[in-house]
Amino acid sequence: MIPIASFIVPVYNEEKYIRKCIDSLLVQTESNFEIIILDDGSTDRTPEILKQYQDYRIRVYRENNQGRTKARNNALYFSKGKYIILQDADDWSEPDRLERQLCIAEKSTKKPVVGSGYIFHYEGNTKAKIKNVPKTNNKIRRTMGRKIFRQAFHPPTMLSLRQKIIDIGGWRSKFAIAGEDGDLISRLYEEKDVEFFNSDRPLYHYFHNEGSVTNKYTITIPQQMFMRYCERARRRRGMNEPENYKSYMAIMGGDIKNRFLFKAEYMLRWFRISMRRH
Repeated sequence: MIPIASFIVPVYNEEKYIRKCIDSLLVQTESNFEIIILDDGSTDRTPEILKQYQDYRIRVYRENNQGRTKARNNALYFSKGKYIILQDADDWSEPDRLERQLCIAEKSTKKPVVGSGYIFHYEGNTKAKIKNVPKTNNKIRRTMGRKIFRQAFHPPTMLSLRQKIIDIGGWRSKFAIAGEDGDLISRLYEEKDVEFFNSDRPLYHYFHNEGSVTNKYTITIPQQMFMRYCERARRRRGMNEPENYKSYMAIMGGDIKNRFLFKAEYMLRWFRISMRRH
């Protein structure tokens, strides 16, 4: 049977978390799916743990370490489902996540992109926070169109048509360190035939793993700023984007005004992240 959906799970040194992730997918109430795990050259016990799973819905591919963007695109290539549904290796999903998101997607008359709210877990802190998001296409698009306070769609929760992701070029290599999922969502937002939805309740557990590169903010905040600059200051104004992060940093350091704007945005983002912990 051709699966209706393919979970894409890029993995790199996730021995502490990968079992909880996979186990949460295997108990989904919708059973017609596959799990594509792309092991991006793990050097810990991750490969050993993955070999212990014998479920026919799991397909594991192992490659030399090339980064998350390459891993996602390779997993996309190996997938067979009508829909792609994202899953980070250190997070986990509610049992009815796939069923609920598919139900919403199949009712759409356009190209659906379906997410959900999420439950935020901090490492070392037993108190979780529920993050709610707008539910309808109009509210999601209106929020995403703002210049600030624009989070309306959490990228790791995304379910989208496989062919639509392919049509817009998948994940872009210039965002190899961070921002690749946000960039994909941004480009889907710019497609006129795409309709956004979020589930009416949180279906995803987002774990703040202190050891993850994506949570090393001195690295990821500038990368996120690079992604937003490509979107707001360039692409949506009909201008060419910087070819890579190095080119972006050269622009930001080019004059006093850009240096000031870069530092101001960096501090604002850092403040907002810090406030999420309280």
